[in-house]
Amino acid sequence: MADPKDTTQEIQAQVLDGIRKSQEAVIDGMRTWAETIQQLVPGTTQAALPRTDQLPTPAEVVDSVFDFAAQLLNAQRELAHSVLGATTAVGERVQEETEKVAGKAKKSARS
Repeated sequence: MADPKDTTQEIQAQVLDGIRKSQEAVIDGMRTWAETIQQLVPGTTQAALPRTDQLPTPAEVVDSVFDFAAQLLNAQRELAHSVLGATTAVGERVQEETEKVAGKAKKSARS
């Protein structure tokens, strides 16, 4: 029998591979579009605007946004683990009490 963990990881890998291939297709399309526009529009070089040297580059903005998203995702993971830890003790206690009651019920039924 196949290990469910292996199957899940295989499916995740296939999904990620599909997403990467889709992303590559989008990037190729955007490059082609940008190259076409550049040929059609004269003077597409950016004019020097005041203080543009103080602005972050587009790559820096992308990195900043994704760094923030990663921090947010990690915070959510920590929260989920904390909630799981807090509720696990309650679940274990309920299970213990249920087993005690079930044991007493079996003893009573035998008597």
